[in-house]
Amino acid sequence: MRKAILKYCIYPLALVVLTFGLLISCQTETSSAKEITSFKFLKENNTFLGEDAIGVFDLDNRVIYVDMPHSLPCHEYELVATFSITGNAMYCNDQNVGSGVTALCYLPWPTFTVTAEDGSSQDYTVKIRQGLDAFVANMGQANKVWLNNGSGNYSDSGQTLGSSASYGVALGDLDGDGDLDAFVANRAQANTVWLNNGSGNYSDSGQTLGSSTSYGVALGDLDGDGDLDAFVANDGPANTVWLNNGSGNYSDSGQTLGSSDSFGVALGDLDGDGDLDAFVANWDQADKVWLNNGSGNYSDSGQTLGRSVPIGVALGDLDGDGDLDAFVAIEANQANKVWMNNGSGNYSDSGQTLGSSISFGVALGDLDGNY
Repeated sequence: MRKAILKYCIYPLALVVLTFGLLISCQTETSSAKEITSFKFLKENNTFLGEDAIGVFDLDNRVIYVDMPHSLPCHEYELVATFSITGNAMYCNDQNVGSGVTALCYLPWPTFTVTAEDGSSQDYTVKIRQGLDAFVANMGQANKVWLNNGSGNYSDSGQTLGSSASYGVALGDLDGDGDLDAFVANRAQANTVWLNNGSGNYSDSGQTLGSSTSYGVALGDLDGDGDLDAFVANDGPANTVWLNNGSGNYSDSGQTLGSSDSFGVALGDLDGDGDLDAFVANWDQADKVWLNNGSGNYSDSGQTLGRSVPIGVALGDLDGDGDLDAFVAIEANQANKVWMNNGSGNYSDSGQTLGSSISFGVALGDLDGNY
């Protein structure tokens, strides 16, 4: 196990070197443990980086995720981290209390503790993410995992995951162990949950979830219990809500949501009440908005939004008014559509006719850098 090298600490910023497999203890001068407010690996302190790497906080789980801008041989470097805390000055020492974490980028990284004089403390875990990998749903052949080398170049992981006709996949930490698992929507077969071992290797959880033809799935905490549930768009039979028990095991909520041929679903707080509602794209029928009561039970909002042949839908604040609008991808050489939210989950057609292609999917982002 490698030892931390103490640099220096100042208020409000503390500069400390993190090595791999290390626990760093930091003590405040006040009577209660302090919150970390920023965490960075700055290029000026880490010359092998092409740009600053900024931490993204998951404060509920005390995890700081840092995306590295390129492939980094972790075992060769000591990373200098700069972070801020609330409150008064902070003292950092180089006491090595051990952890034994393997020095690889995709495995758990060091945990450091902010400790007050009264002994109260708060642990934070730093997890480095080097490039986004891909889990691809295939029809008629095994699903595949493609691994990113950090520079956007992908290689086949060599895994053959199932033999279903898979149409949709959503990633999330389904079993609460800190890595990304996969919920796969299958055609004419049961949907499946694939569990990640933390190194990007997946195994079948053994669950057979339904027997419908499912085309889309979206994950979110639908019932407010802190884990990731699944809203599945089905072709013909009613859409289904699958509830997670916190360990990645799913049970049918018993709800029968509509009877349309549903192809796509996106989750978001559509009516501003703090829970996850659903916008469902239906084939040759009106698209629907399903409202969550906060406990994962859905009711039809009563809206009939168009009548086309949509395949995919993405939600985002398209007009800058603070609520979630919908961009719908439509097949059969029809124009794609934008539906505007009034802030209460009621949608109106923007009147735009966007193209006349056969569209199957849509994703939203700031593509021209003008945001």
